[in-house]
Amino acid sequence: MEQIDRFQTLWPVFSLTPLIVTEAARAVRDYQLAYYDAQIWATARLNGVAIVLSEDFQTGRTLEGVQFINPFADDFRLEMLF
Repeated sequence: MEQIDRFQTLWPVFSLTPLIVTEAARAVRDYQLAYYDAQIWATARLNGVAIVLSEDFQTGRTLEGVQFINPFADDFRLEMLF
């Protein structure tokens, strides 16, 4: 619980909303994303998050303004985020 509390002070936590669910379903249909990946994308897009760090997406891919970067890729450099 302490770790969760620390993370919540470092990063914003967005609530799941009906609009996110609808956008996620659209991403499944339009971009063939897995549903929970689509939920991450929809949450980022609707909350103005431009970069998602994840090993589950194609690194470098951008969907409607949200770019996916794999922080475990050999060519990942933290400086690319700034």
